Amino acid sequence: MARKIAGIIGIGLWAGLIVLLAVLQTKANGNENMFKNLPEGWNVEKSFLVTKEQTAAISDKLGGKISKLTNTILSFKGQQLQVNVIYCPSSEQAEKIYMAVLQAHDGIADYALLDNNTVVEFAKCNDANLARKARQALGLELARLNNVSKKLIRKLPAEWQVIDSFIAPVDQTDAIGKKLGGHIKNLSNTIFSVQAKQFQVNIIECMTLQDAEKIYESTIQMKKDPALCLKCGNYVVEFVSDDIELAKQSVFALGIKSMPIETLAKDLVDSLASGDFNKAVENFDDTMKTALPADKLQQVWNSLIVQCGAFIEQKGTRTTKIMGYDVVFVTCKFEKAVLDTKVVFNDKQQVTGLFFVPAK
Repeated sequence: MARKIAGIIGIGLWAGLIVLLAVLQTKANGNENMFKNLPEGWNVEKSFLVTKEQTAAISDKLGGKISKLTNTILSFKGQQLQVNVIYCPSSEQAEKIYMAVLQAHDGIADYALLDNNTVVEFAKCNDANLARKARQALGLELARLNNVSKKLIRKLPAEWQVIDSFIAPVDQTDAIGKKLGGHIKNLSNTIFSVQAKQFQVNIIECMTLQDAEKIYESTIQMKKDPALCLKCGNYVVEFVSDDIELAKQSVFALGIKSMPIETLAKDLVDSLASGDFNKAVENFDDTMKTALPADKLQQVWNSLIVQCGAFIEQKGTRTTKIMGYDVVFVTCKFEKAVLDTKVVFNDKQQVTGLFFVPAK
């Protein structure tokens, strides 16, 4: 069945109401954080703030209260789509708006998402794949997680896509708790698409630490590898996959556990040595990304190679704290010298400083 509307805003049909973009919208400030730092290839063509009168009319049609409504046209490789950001006064009102928007798109989840008090609609677009790409470009993929998953999953690699994320019904949760021998508060199931395969993460929120211990012991007995089960406080995380290595990597890739900064520093050096400068800057903070983007980092590294000769190997690491920052020194052997790559991390484990100094 064809979708009923092109979008809430724009030249489209909403319950018999024709909305003309140029007439009923005013220029928006376009300052939503999601539209800043778009990946290469994505551009903001137009940004509008819908008038109060039109916002009120749409609010009535959708059955929920709207505080503000903005409309932004994005382009990517010759394609365009419209992103409507609907701000609501409460999460309850946002839920009503989200369900109405989702229904307007025949229930296709790729065209709408709910993030606390905000609803985002991808409109004027008949390509679900383009809508998914836009969601990733805007950094909204995490918003598709259910509330339990959001407590442990703090980041999402660019190649990961959320297929579905839901909280199991109470009766099902109670039955599983009895089977596993502990009291379960919530049971979350999230299905990802990664490396051309599906990967499922189940998060069991237990009533107490003792319940989590019982659930963990029962779950790990059913798994063929210990890496497929993890206990974090009163949470038990189960990975449903035949790919054991992917499960091990996902613990850090999803931010469930923090990767040791020594590993992050060594991975950065590996990226420099292999010439993958785009990967090297992925974990830079905003200041570093501005001051030392991939092309400039490549120039710095090439100048270092000219002075010190070809990179040979890493010799070891040491860690210290300087003015409250975590600092890792990676000792590197070059043809003509031995240097320490000094990597400074902020409290988010992002690289906020990078230096090459004589090795101690």
